[in-house]
Amino acid sequence: MIDDVKERLHESITLRDVANRFSFSPNYLGVLFKEETGQNFSDYVIALRMEKARELLSTTKLKIYEVAAQTGYQYLPYFSRQFKETYGMTPLEYRRVHQ
Repeated sequence: MIDDVKERLHESITLRDVANRFSFSPNYLGVLFKEETGQNFSDYVIALRMEKARELLSTTKLKIYEVAAQTGYQYLPYFSRQFKETYGMTPLEYRRVHQ
């Protein structure tokens, strides 16, 4: 299931979608996911997306909005706010420091 989530980071992913895909109830999958990873599903997905964004910002020349889209964010201001909460700097600041 985790591999499936990693492959679909660019999509809108919900616990309900994953549960349906693997024939689990959303509640049960949420509990199971927390037991296995130590994080709730949405926090886990955000962490994966932010790690992928960090990688893309430091290794590619993609525009910030392209990085956002490839990590599942359609709304650029939300992506930038999430990135800043995670890394303490905006995506542009991060790119300037790490390229």
